[in-house]
Amino acid sequence: MDTHPINIAVLTSSRADYGYYRPVLLALNEDSRFNLTIIAFGTHTDSNFGETYKSIEADGLTVNVKIKTPFSGDEPLDIVNTFAKTVEQFGEFWQKNRDFKWVLCLGDRFEMAAAVVAGLPFGIRYAHFYGGDKTLGAIDNVFRDQITHCSSLHFVALPESAERVKELTSSEKIEVVGSLSLLNLKEIELLNRKTFCEKWGLNEENPFILVTAHPETVAFEQNQYFAEELFLALREISAVHQILVTLPNADTNGTMFREMF
Repeated sequence: MDTHPINIAVLTSSRADYGYYRPVLLALNEDSRFNLTIIAFGTHTDSNFGETYKSIEADGLTVNVKIKTPFSGDEPLDIVNTFAKTVEQFGEFWQKNRDFKWVLCLGDRFEMAAAVVAGLPFGIRYAHFYGGDKTLGAIDNVFRDQITHCSSLHFVALPESAERVKELTSSEKIEVVGSLSLLNLKEIELLNRKTFCEKWGLNEENPFILVTAHPETVAFEQNQYFAEELFLALREISAVHQILVTLPNADTNGTMFREMF
């Protein structure tokens, strides 16, 4: 009987996918049957986005590989160039690292799709979390379905998602697992209002509004208009309410919204 641990790698490109992965990675890390390799890239390794691989390490996990994704900007051609260079980087990585039983991948980011596509010629076996979903008005759908087609094992959130993956791939290796990120609610200590306000420099006595803006990635030419309209609205609102902003990810024209904020 083979007692050697099973080599499992995980591709994580941002804090967004890590939030979903977290319960699984903590469990795999504690299970002696598995040898876990965490590969951080994308915005995880970019100082402009806070080098969020450090939040993985703060949870007691080891980031075994850090790949610096070459973000040169967020115009459409910049996204294309980043995609191409990420494929090249991971082509070189998979050339030297192919001894994984499974490589976990998650979501619909273009960086994730690039890393996954690069492994196809090397026979990398992927297990994809959350295929079969749909994101209206975003190019994410294309990248999600691309990753789904590249994968051999599928963990989906809903029965409807499972049906769509089956239509796309004819695969029988599909498991409905729900949203793993909900498990974090059992462990993460939520801040009370006083602590929350102190952390973000808010006046506890006054109301505040949380603002999250996702740049348009299909009709990207409208982002300038959207940013200007949002600016005008927030300028009016800020006369009465405090505003707390979550900055956009590395999406098309994300810098435009950052500068507006």
